[in-house]
Amino acid sequence: MMESVLSRRLPLVAYAWENLTRARARTALAMAGITIGVVAIASLGMFGAAFEQSTLNRVDDITRSVWLTPGEDAEFEEFSRDHVAMIERSTDSPVYTIKQQSTGVTGLRATEQATVYGLSDPGAFVAAEDGRVPETWRSGAAVGPDLAETLDVGVGDSVTVDGETYRVVAVLESTSRSSLVRTDSAVVLPQSQVETDGYQSAIIREDSPRRPSGPPIPSTRSSTAVRSSTPSRTQSRPSNGSISRWHRSTRSCWASGASRCSWPRSVSST
Repeated sequence: MMESVLSRRLPLVAYAWENLTRARARTALAMAGITIGVVAIASLGMFGAAFEQSTLNRVDDITRSVWLTPGEDAEFEEFSRDHVAMIERSTDSPVYTIKQQSTGVTGLRATEQATVYGLSDPGAFVAAEDGRVPETWRSGAAVGPDLAETLDVGVGDSVTVDGETYRVVAVLESTSRSSLVRTDSAVVLPQSQVETDGYQSAIIREDSPRRPSGPPIPSTRSSTAVRSSTPSRTQSRPSNGSISRWHRSTRSCWASGASRCSWPRSVSST
């Protein structure tokens, strides 16, 4: 009865329904193919959007960050506190200092040679996958995921770094290849626990890729030699002219769009 009414009022719909019900297997396969196609297209769209956002985040992080390291011709190998203070006075943006050394790290299963980082603000560069990195960090160690797997350690276990034992407070998330600080196979300690005389590098992070002009650098006294804790090494406190030369050189480096700038030799000479 219904079929006769449907065929009289909607003959095309009735014809289509008859064809669909005549070969049920073919109809099911056709519906499955259409469903798979729609899901595949939607998945590709979501993956593309996620990949695009991830790439934009990485590019944004690189383009608004400047990594400062002592130049190859500099007369010092590490930044002193005076150098960091000069950098901080030359920009309105936050300056992050990094201590870094390579040493043996022992866990439950093995001993590995690994990089040890001391970051002035760990939360700006690393995130915990398990556990947490304390905001006020005075003790404990955060271990990269690859190193944690190699050493067979997790949160609550102990690791020995350069003869000192630390409790693992966090296993870190994986970092991308474009990250400024790669910690997959590294240990992050409170900066006060990394025994180096100075800082191996400093990072300036802007709010946007276009660097705003910083405040003028205040004048300083003439250069005087300052002896570091290592008797055989001396560090120079740059004069006012040296600061101006460094400031001009660094501004030129930043204006060129470079993400890594080296400290020129003229800063360490009087």
